[in-house]
Amino acid sequence: MNVKDSALLSQATYIMGDKRKSRQDKYDEINNLVKDTGYTVIPKYTNKNLVTFENEKGGVHVAHQGTNVKSTTGFKDIVSDIGIALGLADHLPSVRKRKRQTERVVRELKPEQFTLSGHSLGGYTVNQTLSSSKKVRNALTQADTFNAGSNPILNDSLKVNNKVKNELKDKVKHHRVQGDLVSAGLKSFTPFGKIETYKLKKEDKDERGGQRILNKMLSFNPLLSNITNLGKKAIDSHHIDHFHQDRLVKVTKNDAQSEEKENESAE
Repeated sequence: MNVKDSALLSQATYIMGDKRKSRQDKYDEINNLVKDTGYTVIPKYTNKNLVTFENEKGGVHVAHQGTNVKSTTGFKDIVSDIGIALGLADHLPSVRKRKRQTERVVRELKPEQFTLSGHSLGGYTVNQTLSSSKKVRNALTQADTFNAGSNPILNDSLKVNNKVKNELKDKVKHHRVQGDLVSAGLKSFTPFGKIETYKLKKEDKDERGGQRILNKMLSFNPLLSNITNLGKKAIDSHHIDHFHQDRLVKVTKNDAQSEEKENESAE
C-alpha cells in the first residue's frame, strides 16, 4: 500500500465521529472518499474508534481514529491524549479497547494481507497495539503512522525487545512532518520501525482543532515544551491531509534534524 492511500484511509476515520449523520451515511461518505484506493468499509468491524476496510485482493486494513474533539468520543480522546503526555495511555480502557478490536479483526477475518494506519492519537494506539499484541504483529504486512502521538520520556508501554524490533523494522514506518509537536517524541525515541520525515511545501494556515489538542498535552506535561516550540508551525504541521494532498517533501534524517534545530532557534 502506498503512503497516500494509507493516509487517506486514516483521514476517513474522522467521518465516523460526525454526530449529525446516520451510520449508513457515514459508511457511504467514507467509501466515496477512499474509492480510488480500492478499499471499502466493513461495517461489522467499524466503529468510532477504528474503521476496517477490505479490498478485492483479500487485503484488510484497519485505521485507528485520531483525536476528534467534535465526536461523541471527543472527551475520551482528550483523556487519551493526556494519558500519552503522562505516559499512562496503555492503562486507559479506550486504548486497550482498540487493541482488542484490532485483534478481533485478525482473528475472525484471517486476512491474506493485513495493514494498519493511524494519525495522531490513532498513530499512538497503532504503535501500542503492535508493541503489546503478538497476534497483530504476526499478521502484519505493513503499518503507517502519521504524526503519531509520542512521549520522549514516559514511553515504557511502547518498548519492545530486539526480536520484536527486528520483526517490525521493515514493516512499520512513522511518517512525521517537521515542526509537529504531537509526534516530536519520535525524534528521541522510536520504539520500532523507521521514521520518514517531511517538510511542508508551503504552510497551511488553517489551525482547525490542533491548538486545543496540543495545549492539553502541554498542560499535563510541560517537558514537551522543551522539545520544540508550540507555535503556529507546530499546528500547521499536524494535519493528516498533508500526507495525501501532495503538500510535503521528504527530507533526509540529517537534514531533518538540522532544519528543525534551526526552526526552533528562530522561533
